[in-house]
Amino acid sequence: MEFVARLGEGYDERLEGGSFGLAMLLANASYLLDVAVPSSIAATACVEADGSVGGVDGLLQKMRLVVESGLGIRTLLVASTQRNEAEQIRTNLGSAIEICGASTIAEALTIAFPDLERSICQHRSEPERAHRTASEIFRLTVAGTGRLVSWKGVVASARAIERSLEGQSDGASVRALWEARVATAIAQRHEGQVALIASSDEDFERYPHAIRTRLWAHVVQSAADCNDEEAWAAIEKVRSRLPEPRARHADDLRLAGALGRAYAAVGQYADAFEMLGEACRGWREIQLVHESSYALSELARVAGLIRPVDLEGLRNGPWAFVVDDPQTTALSTAFAYAALARAYVQHGDPHRAMDLLRPHDRFEWELMPAHLRWARQRWWARALELAGRHDEAERARNDLAARAGEHVQVDLARLDAVIARDEPTDAALAKLRARDNRDAARVIARAERAGADVARAVAEEFRY
Repeated sequence: MEFVARLGEGYDERLEGGSFGLAMLLANASYLLDVAVPSSIAATACVEADGSVGGVDGLLQKMRLVVESGLGIRTLLVASTQRNEAEQIRTNLGSAIEICGASTIAEALTIAFPDLERSICQHRSEPERAHRTASEIFRLTVAGTGRLVSWKGVVASARAIERSLEGQSDGASVRALWEARVATAIAQRHEGQVALIASSDEDFERYPHAIRTRLWAHVVQSAADCNDEEAWAAIEKVRSRLPEPRARHADDLRLAGALGRAYAAVGQYADAFEMLGEACRGWREIQLVHESSYALSELARVAGLIRPVDLEGLRNGPWAFVVDDPQTTALSTAFAYAALARAYVQHGDPHRAMDLLRPHDRFEWELMPAHLRWARQRWWARALELAGRHDEAERARNDLAARAGEHVQVDLARLDAVIARDEPTDAALAKLRARDNRDAARVIARAERAGADVARAVAEEFRY
């Protein structure tokens, strides 16, 4: 984005706000689809999570800027709710610019890219196009990307390709159908769903070694998300494919990180700690420290569950390398902060935990995903409780309940409270059982098999 004009005086530190929503959505669509946004179109509208398009403040000032400084702009796209207002402003400004209103992002895309639907849907009648599209979505999901706002669109697209190819028996269609199904499963997993990837040496052998290795990493992660039996089967199948540490390249390190998370998923925390530590060291040795952020966050979480672990050594070593790397994203940094803070709480050091969980200038907690925000609030309450600030801890839990509603972290926080007060845990644990949360259910089942304290196991081992 190039800054070309502004109204008013003074220095603008940053461009921000919901008014950029629709413009940025069109820019992302253009980037992903390789279709140019017409240079004659400007847009100012908010985009909501449900796909609706909403109005903006200061429409008069924004339109004056477009009319006076937007050379070549012939169409302005606004929310449908502001179309009449925009037309009146246009008249008052003496402009001939066309005002178009949209109530959904689908309508906005149709206005900005009038031929888009025809070009996208050609695969229904052109098998070769479906094959190419399946291949592109497959590579997009296997490689991973930061170019997506949500994986839901990938799931919908891959499923549409599946439907168009079902019943085809030629080799190219069979391969494309398999790729579309793998892409669907990977995208579903990124959306938080359980989606086991069917793995086969025969299917994988047609790809280069790097792609095969990434596929095996996805297989391990999908199995780890599924259940302990599938996770163990994937570990046994894939562990021997990992070279010794000095011979690992980037894709091997992704596989090592996946295996580390799988060991953690089945409760083998010592093995997980070793494997995740190897992954972090490997990324540092090939000078791609920021790529170790996933492994690091899980390493810090596991460090809170095993003894003895030198948390200060972890903080001054792998953790510092990641959070201080300029290529590490704000999101990855936030997960790293939350994971290490949790470990400090579990090791009995609430003050270092609170130092990591309090607001600071590295990132905005409130801009992070909801599950991370609520986990941070829960562990903040636990740190306060551990520090003897019981009333503040209770207020923090009440604030969590008010803000997070029926999120699982609210139930976990209530479980924390009764454990801290040494009260019966039956009611709090029953609520967690009734929720049928996948992660909680696995810990509960494992603790019951081992004859351990189920309530404490859930409170300590839940993933976030």
